[in-house]
Amino acid sequence: MKPNLNYAQVRLGIDNNLGGNAGLIELKDFYYFLDAIRLLKKTNLVDNEKFDEFENWLSEYQKWLIESPQGKKECIQHNNHGTYYDLQLAAISCYLGNVEFLYETFARAQGRIAEQINSNGEQPNELKRKTSQHYCYFNIQGFVNLATIARNWGVDLYNYKTNDGISLKKAVSWLIESHKKTWKHKQIDRFDQDRVFPIYEAHKILDNSDMVNSASFNTLTKINFFPHDGVQPYSFLTNSDFRNTKYKVSVVIPGYKNSSSVLRLLESLNRQHFASFEVIVVSDGCEEIIDSTKNYIAQYPLSIYNTGYKQGFGVMLARNLGAQKSQGKLLVFIDPDVILPENFIYNIWKNYSDDTLIIPKVHFVDEFDHDKIILEEDRKGFRNPNSPILGFATQCCAISKLSFINLGGFDEALLGQGGSDSDFGLRHASIYNNAKFLNSIICFHIGLSSGKKYRVGEESKWDRTVYNSRKKSDFYKFPENAVVNDGVNYFYLNKWNEFKNLKSNIVDVDFILATVISDNENYGYLNYLKPSAEYYNIPLKTLYADEQAISRKTGSLSEKDRLLNMVLDNVSDNSIVMFVDGYDTVLLAGKDEIINNFNSYNSPLVVSAEINCHPDSSLASEFPESQYDARFLNTGGFIGYAWAIKKMIKKAQQIEVPDDPKLKLSNQYRWIRVYLDKKDKISLDLSSKLFLSASTKKEARQYDKYSEKRIKKLYLNPDFAKEEMSRIFNLMEIKGKRVKAKNSGSMPCVLHWNGPASVFMQTQSKSFSFLRPWE
Repeated sequence: MKPNLNYAQVRLGIDNNLGGNAGLIELKDFYYFLDAIRLLKKTNLVDNEKFDEFENWLSEYQKWLIESPQGKKECIQHNNHGTYYDLQLAAISCYLGNVEFLYETFARAQGRIAEQINSNGEQPNELKRKTSQHYCYFNIQGFVNLATIARNWGVDLYNYKTNDGISLKKAVSWLIESHKKTWKHKQIDRFDQDRVFPIYEAHKILDNSDMVNSASFNTLTKINFFPHDGVQPYSFLTNSDFRNTKYKVSVVIPGYKNSSSVLRLLESLNRQHFASFEVIVVSDGCEEIIDSTKNYIAQYPLSIYNTGYKQGFGVMLARNLGAQKSQGKLLVFIDPDVILPENFIYNIWKNYSDDTLIIPKVHFVDEFDHDKIILEEDRKGFRNPNSPILGFATQCCAISKLSFINLGGFDEALLGQGGSDSDFGLRHASIYNNAKFLNSIICFHIGLSSGKKYRVGEESKWDRTVYNSRKKSDFYKFPENAVVNDGVNYFYLNKWNEFKNLKSNIVDVDFILATVISDNENYGYLNYLKPSAEYYNIPLKTLYADEQAISRKTGSLSEKDRLLNMVLDNVSDNSIVMFVDGYDTVLLAGKDEIINNFNSYNSPLVVSAEINCHPDSSLASEFPESQYDARFLNTGGFIGYAWAIKKMIKKAQQIEVPDDPKLKLSNQYRWIRVYLDKKDKISLDLSSKLFLSASTKKEARQYDKYSEKRIKKLYLNPDFAKEEMSRIFNLMEIKGKRVKAKNSGSMPCVLHWNGPASVFMQTQSKSFSFLRPWE
């Protein structure tokens, strides 16, 4: 079979004997077919060359699915056809590891939920059909299958809600409640009432609440449904692993210190961008921890146990007890003096496999200044490359529950962390020999003086004078049974090195506002952007560019994009990141409105639009015509998923730039070239839902030849200022504390005083209170 469905559902004599877009639904079952391929691949019964050939075919088919006329038309369908298009594309993207397509599909699915489901949970488009019951069930079955894939990638599509309270969960509730009654809508064919069971089973997995009384349903063991129903064979078994392991991840915290450290860790877990995990706190004889933890309001299932040991003597027992009580597939052991970035559990889960020991990178930070990294621990430095793993710290590590059971857990007879940790690592190495030392996943160890482990005898690695001057008790020697091969022992060497100007990577992963400036004294930053971000309670990530790399007050391409990548590299790919210029912008709305307006575009990247094609006006003819004057790309403001921005930056840096200083100094030329290439789904904010660029008209560009000092003098002239104000306010009108774009009626979230108009902001805007609502 060729990698296309050109002739699916073909009707001879129509459309040149080619199939229509509706034929794409014939491969709706790819989502479980690809699971079967994964299982087959694990058997080693088929040559890898065959799988390579299949993946090449699948890649070609995915390209056809996205780019063909049939695929494009199916993508925009407003009923079950659009749902199953997304399900098919998500399943293929998941199999091939095409993350950008995957998250784009999840974002589009959120739009479909808002479009296809009403506030009562009904599906108006499907209820119009003559076989409405079939299509209502068929569409929801596709949605829950898609939500199951999304959940595996940290996206909770099932519980996602619009501002009007519309959700997939509400649609499932309506469907199940309707099942208990006589169907009131048109259904001319016989309907299989058992189709409610796979949907209900999916609900129990995708949502932890008891929305429907399970006692009203009998256990279903129906093997096969009619192929057109969208239910995979043996559906009642496909999630059996989730029933035995209720959660994907179980976080086990041995509480052997004070309650404040445990509560700090619980708070960082409260902010995790991951749907399926539980937390188990096992107090090692510390009553204070039990008293404070049981009153903590957690956004995840939280269980509390006590070892009954004297405080600090049963840490290994606490870990084993927590593992015994866990209901997750993956165990994550975290000491109470550790805090986590908000994408930590998500990234750990992405690297999960049955036999792998996952060891993240740990930063030590000062108790009194969490942004200050005191010492960086390199896990790889703990071991002899020619030996098994000798030493690592289970203060933060992850292992599958199955492997943990096979290893027999931690040895409770080895008191002290070093011995039991090394013993556990050696047993894992002897059986599995499969550990991942992941520098890309980090956590933070608070307030302890610690350091790297060094090998005795290698004096170049440490200062023997320092060693001899310290007390013997300052070091911990591993027990004899932790020594292997060449008899090397390890010690802790307290060697404090302060890493200057290195900031913590704890960032808000669901929304980040970033800007680039050259210095703190920037007028627009201090008087507009920063106070407006504080007023709307939006954390602002300020990036300080190298003075020598600054161009026109923002960083040049390499500097600006280098700084942006520092932010993008430390958040999950599905984080929403918004960037605005740091010297001439002001926020006019809060985070929720910004995100809602971004989601309305159903695009992974939305860029501001302006009325001038800058810096190369010769490209203006290549932009599509628009009903709006502002139709040209402006990089002074954009918002998108982290993966989409990273992709744009990577492509932009590959663009060849003519030998023109004006073009080389700006990343805008490169971004325009990528946008005009039309190979990526990039939207311009033409209607100013997000950004209003208050640029002057094209003829006002003559002022570019003037110096900034000269322009300020012009704006201080009352006649000139009046003329310029009328020119600018032709674009907008004031509505209380906001502005309204005249040509579209939108209420933008960001006002950008672009080009010479930025001087207007500095000289005249204090007269307008809407720009400074915090005063």
